[in-house]
Amino acid sequence: MNSTFTAMGLERSWSLLNKLGEGDAGEVYLVESILDHRYAILKRPRKSAFTSDLLRQASQIENEGKILQALNGLRILLHRKNELPPIDIRVPLLLDKGPESTEFSERFFIVVEKASGYSLSEMARIARFGRSNEDGHEMESPFLNSIAVTSRIPQLILLRMLAGLLQMFQAIHNHSQAGPSTDHSGIIWNDVKPDHLFWDPQTASITVIDWGNAQFLQSDGFTKDRRGSKNDDYAQLLQTFRTFLTEVNPELLSEINWPENSSPVLSSADQLQPVLKKLNELIKQSLKELSETRQAESDLLNSTDPDIAQLQNLLNNQKNILNFGELPDFLNTERFCTQIAIRLAQEGRLSEFAELSSITCHIHAANPLKWQTLSEIVQIAAQQDEALKPIFLRAIASGVVDDWASTIWNLLMTTASQAEPAWWDDTCNKIRQMGLSVSADAPFPLVILRRNLLMMQSKVKKLRDQLSSEPDNSTINEKQIQSYESLIKTLREEVAIKWEEIEPGPPDSGLLYSDIDRLIDDIGDFLPEARQNLDFTLEQPRNQVDLILRAWNSMDFDSARYGLRKLLLWDPDRRRVLMADQAIAKTPKFLEKIKKGPQESQVMLEFITEVEFNLRELRNQVGPAEWLDSTLELTIQLRKGRKSIEIIAERPEITALLPWLDSREAYHYVPIQPARRIPIDRQVLSQVPEPTIQGIQESILGQGQDLLLADPLDTWAPEARGSSARTFVGFLRNPNGQLKQAAIKIMRGDRIDYGLPLFREEIQILQLMRDVQGVVPMLECGFIQLETGLQLPPDNRPLGGRGLTGRVNRLHPNQSANFLTALESRANQGWLPYLALPKLDNQENLMWICDAGYTRGRFLPVEESIRLALQICDILNFAHQRNIVYRDHKLLHYYWSEIYNGVFMIDWNVARFHPEGLSQEDIQFDLVQLGARALHHIITGRVAPGALADGPNRVEEIEAASNSYRPQWTYDDQRLPPTLKEILEKVLAAGYNRVTELRQDLHQVYLELIDESEVLEKESE
Repeated sequence: MNSTFTAMGLERSWSLLNKLGEGDAGEVYLVESILDHRYAILKRPRKSAFTSDLLRQASQIENEGKILQALNGLRILLHRKNELPPIDIRVPLLLDKGPESTEFSERFFIVVEKASGYSLSEMARIARFGRSNEDGHEMESPFLNSIAVTSRIPQLILLRMLAGLLQMFQAIHNHSQAGPSTDHSGIIWNDVKPDHLFWDPQTASITVIDWGNAQFLQSDGFTKDRRGSKNDDYAQLLQTFRTFLTEVNPELLSEINWPENSSPVLSSADQLQPVLKKLNELIKQSLKELSETRQAESDLLNSTDPDIAQLQNLLNNQKNILNFGELPDFLNTERFCTQIAIRLAQEGRLSEFAELSSITCHIHAANPLKWQTLSEIVQIAAQQDEALKPIFLRAIASGVVDDWASTIWNLLMTTASQAEPAWWDDTCNKIRQMGLSVSADAPFPLVILRRNLLMMQSKVKKLRDQLSSEPDNSTINEKQIQSYESLIKTLREEVAIKWEEIEPGPPDSGLLYSDIDRLIDDIGDFLPEARQNLDFTLEQPRNQVDLILRAWNSMDFDSARYGLRKLLLWDPDRRRVLMADQAIAKTPKFLEKIKKGPQESQVMLEFITEVEFNLRELRNQVGPAEWLDSTLELTIQLRKGRKSIEIIAERPEITALLPWLDSREAYHYVPIQPARRIPIDRQVLSQVPEPTIQGIQESILGQGQDLLLADPLDTWAPEARGSSARTFVGFLRNPNGQLKQAAIKIMRGDRIDYGLPLFREEIQILQLMRDVQGVVPMLECGFIQLETGLQLPPDNRPLGGRGLTGRVNRLHPNQSANFLTALESRANQGWLPYLALPKLDNQENLMWICDAGYTRGRFLPVEESIRLALQICDILNFAHQRNIVYRDHKLLHYYWSEIYNGVFMIDWNVARFHPEGLSQEDIQFDLVQLGARALHHIITGRVAPGALADGPNRVEEIEAASNSYRPQWTYDDQRLPPTLKEILEKVLAAGYNRVTELRQDLHQVYLELIDESEVLEKESE
C-alpha cells in the first residue's frame, strides 16, 4: 500500500493505494478520492523514464484523456428486436486529470473510471489453470468458481463480447465532434486485446478499457497521419479473436464461421457481416434459454413452503445461470434459505439445519460467516443436555434473522451456571463481527483491562528496579509505587473479578461501569496508554448502558431489556445483564403490587420493608431511575415512622403511585409481641467428632478416592466469599472406609502470602478452643496438590470441584504441629493447605435468620435475639480467658443449631492469640466489633452505621475498623425495649470492659421481658 502520495487533480485529490502495473505506456495505480472515497484508475508517466520516453508516455496519456473526454463514457445499449439482442457495452469515464501546466511532465496524470468485473484474459487463465489464492473478488466467487469447475468461459459471454465490439466499432467510427480542442469525424480504438475487455456478471455488461492507442479519424475515415483507419479495428478483431477463440473455444470459432484469412477483395468489416448475423442467432437462442432458466429460478424462490429438496433444485438451476455468464438471484436465495432455516430451528431439526448451513455458506450474497457460525452453534447444541437445547434453538433462530443480540443472549443463558465453555470466546467473536460489524480480532473490554494490568505491573516493576538502583532519584518514591500497586490490586481483585460475576455484590453491582470509571483518572495518571485503551473499548458499552438507563428511567421496560442484549454484544463478559433482565422483567408486576398496597391481612411495616428491599435490589441490579429513587426515599421515610399525611402534604403527586397511602398510618402497625420464656442455655452435648483419619496419610483427590470436592459453600450468598480461602462440600474417607461429609476450607493458590499467617493462626486457635461448646471443631488438616493445569474454580459462579484431581496429605488434628511445620514450605511448592470441619446448614446461618434483607423485614422475637447474644458472649468469654480475641464478628460466622439449642462460631483465621495476655484495648475492640457487626445485626436486622459490611473483609480492614460507633435508630426499632437500646449504645461506645458485664446486662433485659409478659398475661386473665 502506498498512501503517502496524493495526486492533486483539477476536480479532486486522489490517494494512491497500490500499483497495478507498469509498462511502455507508463504506470497504473489504484486510487481513492479523498472527498467521496471513490475508487478509480490513475495513469501517469514512469518517473524513471528517459526524457524522450517520458514525453512520449505523457503525450500518449494526454491523448487517452482527450479520447475518453470525447467519448464521455459512451454506453451502447441496443434494444431493437429485429437486430442484435440487448448488449450493454461501456467506455470508462474520464474522472480527472493533472493541472494544465503538467501535460508534458512526469507530474501529469489522468484518472479513469474503474472497470467492474473480470477481463477476458483473467477468465481464460482461470478456465485453463483454475483459481489460485491470489484471486480476489470474493463477492463474485461463485462466477469464477463456475469457470474453474467447467474449465471454460461461458459461451454467451464470448458471443456478447464479439457482437458488442462490432456494435461499438460502428458507434465510435462515426462519433463526430466539432470544437476548439477536438475536431474529428470518428475514433478508432486500435488496441483490441482480451486484457482490455471486462465482463461484469452482476450487470451483464462489457467495459472496454485502455484507450491509450486510440486515435481521432478525419472525415475520410483515416487518422491525421494517414497510418490508421476504421479497418484497423476490424483487422485487429479478426486476428486477436481468431487466436483467442482457438485457445478457449475452437468449436465456437467454427460455428460462427470466423474468417480464416483476410480477403484482399473485402474489407475486414465486410468479412465480419456473416459472423454478425450468426452471432445474432446464437445470442437470441442463448438468451431464450437463459430466460427460461431464470423463470424456473423465480418459481422456486417464490415457493410458499420451501424445503431442502427444493434448495438443491434451486442450486442446480443456479449453476446453469452461472454457465450463461450471469449471477443468479442470490439476494432472494438468502431469503429462501432463511425461510427454511427458521422452520428447521423452530422444529428442532438440527441435523437438517447443519446440512442447510453447509450449503448456504457457499451461496453468494449470503454471509458465509453467518451460516458458518450458525452451523457451529448447531454442533455445540447437539452435544448439550436436552434441557438446554430449546435455548440453543432460540439462539439459532435469532441468528437466522440476524438478531445477533438475542443469539448471544441465549447462548449466555446456557452457560450462566457453569464455567465459561471452550467455545464461548470464538463464537462470541464471530457473533460480534456480524452484530456490530467489528473486526475479527476486536478484544472484549475485560481482555483490554487484563492486558492493561500486565502493562501496569510491568511499569511498577521497572519503577521498583529504578528506585533500587537510584535511591536518591527525586522523581520516584516508595509511597508512589505503593499507590500504583494498590491501584493494580483493586483492578485485579475487585473490578476484574466483579466484571464477569452474574450477581456481583453492591456497591457497583448495577449496569454502570462506575467501579472502573472511579479509577480511570488514576489509571491515566499512572499509564495514559492504558486509560486511552479502556476509554476507547468502553465508549460503546457506556453509550449502550446510557440508552438502557434512559429507557429504564422512562419506564420503557421492553426497550431496556432489548438494550441489555445489545450491551452483551459489546461486552460479552458482562454476565450481570442476566440478573438485570430478570429484575426489569418483574418490575411491571412489582409496581402494580406497590399501587395496590398492603392487603388486609398484611402488616404495613412488613409491606413497606419488603417494598424497600425490592427497590434496593432493583437499583443494585439495574441502576438509578427517578421513579425508583423517589419511591425508595418514600418507603424509607414510612419505615422510619414518618406519618403518611406529612408525606402527602409535601408531595401530593405521590398518591397517584400509592393511592392507598392517605388511608393508612404506618405507626399503627408496629408489631408488639409479648415475650415468652425460652431456654437460653445451650444443650451440652459431646462435640468430639468421629475421626476421619488416624495419624498421617498419603491419599488421592478425585471421584472414588479418599477426598472428593463437591459443591461450593461460599457462593450461596454474595457475602459468603472469603478473602483467603475457598470452601467446598467435601467427602472424606474415614478409617472404616466410609465417606464422611465435611466442609473443606482450602487456601486460595493466588493469595498464599496473605493466607499463610491466617491458616497458621486458625489451626492454633482451634486447638486451644477444641473443648469449648459452640466452637466448630477441626476434623483434620492437610495439603492438596492439584494435577498440572487444574485450579480451584472461581467464586463468582456456583461451580463445584468434582472434576479436580490430585494428591492429598491428610493429618489428624493431633498432628497439627507437623502441619504447621510444613505449612510454608508446602505452600511455596504449590500445595494448597486445607482444613476439614463439620458441615453446617446454610439455613441455620444467622444471616439467613436475622438479616432484614434475607428475612424480608421480619424480625426475631426480642427474647430469641437475646438468647443468641448471650450464647455468643459465653463463647467469647472462653476465648478471652484463653487470651484470644475473635475480631471478625460478621453474622455469616454464626450458626444456630436446634439440637444443641446453641450458637456455633466458625472462621477463627482473623482471630489473634496473645500468649502474654490481652490488654484492655484488645478486649474493648473485640467487644465493640461484637456489638457493631453481630449484636446490632441480630437485634435490629442490620449492622451498625459505619461498621464493616459483611463480605470478604481483609485483616487490615478489620484492624483499621473504628473503636466506637453510634447507633441510628429507625422506626423498626420501636419494638425494642429502651434498656436493650441502651446496652447496644453502650457496647458500641466501648463502654464494657468484660464480656461478662455485657452478658449480665443482656440477661437482665431478658428477665425483665419475661416478668413484664407474665404480668400482662395475669392482668389479661
